[in-house]
Amino acid sequence: MSASFAARTGFSRARLRNGFTRCVDEEGVPLYGGIRYLSRFQSHECWAVFNGSIIGTVRTEPILLSDAELTNVSREFGITLH
Repeated sequence: MSASFAARTGFSRARLRNGFTRCVDEEGVPLYGGIRYLSRFQSHECWAVFNGSIIGTVRTEPILLSDAELTNVSREFGITLH
C-alpha cells in the first residue's frame, strides 16, 4: 500500500482489521457472505462473495427486452439483445 493511497482514502490497516473483527461472531463465524462495493471504473456496483458462502435463489422474475435498465446496460457495454 502506498502512502499516497492511504492519504487519499484514509485507509489504515488498523481500521481494516477492526472492520473485519466486527464481521465475525464470538466464535469467529462470519456474519456476512460477501461485500458490496463501487468500482472505480464507471461507478458500477460490484459484489465479492466469500468462499464457502451459501447461495440460493430468493425469487425469480422475467427481464423483458424492453426493460429500461437492461437497455441502458446493453448500450453502455455494446451488447446486442435478441
